[in-house]
Parts: sequence; structure tokens; C-alpha cells
Amino acid sequence: MLELQILVIVCATMLTGFCARAIGQPVVVGEMAAGILLGPVIFGGIAPALQHRIFAADSLGGLQAIAEFGLMLFMFIVGTDLSQPEKDRGHGRKQTGDSRLVIVTATVSVAVPLLIGATCTYVLSQVMDIPAGQQTRFALFLGTAMAVTAFPVLARMLTDHALLRTPIGRIAMKIAAMIDLYAWILFAICTTPTHALTSATSVAKLVLVPLACAAAIWIARPRISAWLAQFGDDGQAGEMHLLMLAVVAAIVGAAILSRAAGLHPVLGAFAVGCCFPSGTAVSEKIRRDLGSIASRVLMPCYFALAGLNMTRDAFIGVGFTLFCVLLAIAVASKVFGTAAGARLGGATWRTGMLLGVLMNTRGLVELILLKEGLNAGVITPKLYTLMFLVALVTTALTGGFNTFFVARQRFSPTSSYAP
Repeated sequence: MLELQILVIVCATMLTGFCARAIGQPVVVGEMAAGILLGPVIFGGIAPALQHRIFAADSLGGLQAIAEFGLMLFMFIVGTDLSQPEKDRGHGRKQTGDSRLVIVTATVSVAVPLLIGATCTYVLSQVMDIPAGQQTRFALFLGTAMAVTAFPVLARMLTDHALLRTPIGRIAMKIAAMIDLYAWILFAICTTPTHALTSATSVAKLVLVPLACAAAIWIARPRISAWLAQFGDDGQAGEMHLLMLAVVAAIVGAAILSRAAGLHPVLGAFAVGCCFPSGTAVSEKIRRDLGSIASRVLMPCYFALAGLNMTRDAFIGVGFTLFCVLLAIAVASKVFGTAAGARLGGATWRTGMLLGVLMNTRGLVELILLKEGLNAGVITPKLYTLMFLVALVTTALTGGFNTFFVARQRFSPTSSYAP
């Protein structure tokens, strides 16, 4: 049954991926759409018996294991992306201005949606039947889901439209990287059990683990880089095989330690990625090969499982109205929050609004958060379904904006972002 499940997932992902590319959307939008296509909303509505037979609940164990491993590899790649050194050094005062703009914009871009999303909790918790004991945690989950930006998805969008090396592209990537760091810190808090958050030991872990990771990056990264450099430009085939296995073992081992510390396993894989060096042919090959395996083969299984958790009852009653409200809050808080942060950081309103549209990309980062919230019982399947669609629509909106405005030169993406 596992073989059939993978075959169906791969075929559906290829179909939706081609369709997404044909209309100027990133592949991840097609992959997310494939999860919806295979779930109970579409496939289950058209052929419920066949959908249940292929994706029976008691046959998903193998698929779950593959998806979790793919997620760990993906988070490793995200960590390596965030730790890439800035190649454009030496700009003097300009670099200082960039730092101020990045820090202020990223902080406000997270804080505004987080506060607005959390404020809506007390109304939404009654509509969504959230248990009274989970209201605080639900508020944090909803606010974090509104605040995130999918750094890898944004990087792919900017690359596809030749914007990554433009001034606005570079500053957008720096802001997205800092937002991602904020997001994973919030993710660590969100996925910690409620009873553990009242424990002094658990709170100390949440504070000390990021500091320990930062120290590891500072100390371990240059030493690993020097060690990898001794393997030459490409390394022998046998050496590359062993190095690849060593990296995978480190990723899985860090995930195990992260779980043992009471944190989510993907945070351990993310930390290993942050420690992994770049700049050598060997490290780039390892990063490229593992990224290809994760994104092209394993992560579609994660999207499929995410789609299977959706419910057809989401739009019953006030469901559609609630979806429109959530979407409006998500877009408005993120776009205008980012624009306000950019203006405080010294950019123009026009540049701030452009950055806000780019930061509205939520993609897989929000999906991971939502799935873990559903697994923890913090959000209901109904809210999960609505927020899954919010993540898909906001990502597609950014993709469409890049395609129809940037690519068609309705404004100049190479213009300065300074006031």
C-alpha cells in the first residue's frame, strides 16, 4: 500500500506542479494544492471509497515516517540557507543602514500580526470551540501563524523572477531570514506542552537552547568548514558517500536530542543546518543533494499527509465567512505591519508596501506550525483546514504579484530601497 500511496502522491504533485508553473506560481503552491487534491475535500468528495482505500488511516504509518524524515532534511536545508554568509560586504555606512532596516522591519513584521492574531483569539475560540484551557496557547498559535514568512519559498520566488540579486531582493531575503528565526523561536514555544511552560526547567531550556545553538554555530561552523576543505574540490565517491551519511546521522541525532530536551525534533535538524558551513565544493554538493531528495521526493509526502488532515465540514455554517476574516487579517496585518516597520527603519512607504507583499509568503512554514498544532490538539480540524487555505492563498498572492507586476516591469525592482 505504501508504494501505491507514493505513486499517487508523486503523480499528483507532478500534475499540480506543472499547473502552478504554467500560471507563474512557485512549485510549492502546486505541492500544497496536491495535498488538498488528495485529501477528503476533493478526492474524498469525488471518490470517497477509493480515497479511503488508498489512504486508509491504519496504512499511513510508513508515509508518516517518510514525511517526518523529509521534514528533518528540509529543516536542515532551511538552516543552511539562513547561515549563508553575506557576499556583499564592505558597503560601510550602507551596510549599517541595511542592518537597522532589517532589524526594525522584521521585528515589527512579526509583532503586528502576532498581536492582532492573538487579539482575535477570544472571538475565534468561541466560534471554533477551542477548549477553555487551551485559549492562551491557541492565541500564540494563531498569532504565530499570522506572523510567519516562508524564507525558502520567498528565495525560490525571487530566484525564478531574477530578483534575488537586486537591491530589493537582497534586503527582502535578510528580513525574511530574521523573521524565520523569530518564527522558529515562537514555534519552539508553541510546541512545548502547556504544563511544561510552567516548569522552570522547561523555560530554561527554551532560553538556553538558542544560546547554545548560537555558540555552536560560532565555534563549530569554522572547524567543520576547515575539515570539509581537506577533501578537495569534489571528494572521492566513497568519501562523499560517507560524508553524506555522517551529515544525515548528525541531523537525526540532533532531532533525537531535541525531542529528549522536550522540544520539537525539527529544531535539532534546523540547528545542524545552521552549523553546516558553505563555500566549499563538498559542502555545497552535500547541501544540494540532500535538498533535492527532500524537496522532490520526501516533502510531497508531508504535503499529502497535511491535506489528509483537512475536513470537508470547514465551510459549513459560518466557515466561509470565517475564512474570509482570517485571510483579511493575515494579509492586512502582514503587509501593513511590514510596511510600517520598513518606514520606521528608514525606507519609503512604497518600498515598505513592496516588502510587505513579499513577506506575506507563508508556504510550508505556516503549514508545519498548523500541523503540529493540530497534532497537539490546540486547533480543531476545521480551523486547520481554513488556515491551510490561508497559507496557500497568501503564498499564491505573492507569487502572482511577482509574476504580473515585477516580471512585467510595472515597477522597477532594481530601484533603491532607501528613503
